Amino acid sequence: MQGSYIKKFKYHFLTVFTLLLIATLFSVFIPGRVSEKKVTVPATLPQTEVPSISIKPLKFSQATTEYPRFSLSAEKADFYQDKNNGVLNNFKIVYTYEKGKKITISGLKARINAKINDDMTMGLGNSDIYCDAPITAVSTSGLNFTTENLKWSGGEGIVTTDGRVSLYGENFRIDGKGMKAVLKDEKIELLSDVELTVSPSAVKKFSKNGLI
Repeated sequence: MQGSYIKKFKYHFLTVFTLLLIATLFSVFIPGRVSEKKVTVPATLPQTEVPSISIKPLKFSQATTEYPRFSLSAEKADFYQDKNNGVLNNFKIVYTYEKGKKITISGLKARINAKINDDMTMGLGNSDIYCDAPITAVSTSGLNFTTENLKWSGGEGIVTTDGRVSLYGENFRIDGKGMKAVLKDEKIELLSDVELTVSPSAVKKFSKNGLI
């Protein structure tokens, strides 16, 4: 991040509600100690088997005008129908929710759990996606994050990780370990080792919200 940061604050864990997020205008609540749930992100990817379906490129979107909705693209996707899983290369998830707000999650390689028909009519919309490499997420609300690994629970629109996480916006950064994000509710919980860094111009706003 650019600029000079003079304030750092540490917490055991942190929950962020991005209700109306514009720059640093969001509410942060620290309700007390909660149990730290370890999130397991499987790293096993098929390497030597021949895929039953290979698509280059993959472009999938849910055929609905309702929210939330999900789209998935990848430079290449290999599916193993007998195992109900596949491998995505250079993938991107776009999750659109309330009134067109969206978050875009991208990474280099991931495993996807999905029951895929030959005509690709089923499975992708509610699939779970696992990535054990760095992930970048960019949202239209202004709250973005990077993490070491990720699990996407497609049926629920929930992102979890047990790795290091950095949440950031124009005037702040929040670092921690472990995260659960319920995207449709704009709720993000960092599970441990949380450190908040803010710019001088943002200190007053965070103080007003009771964060510091």
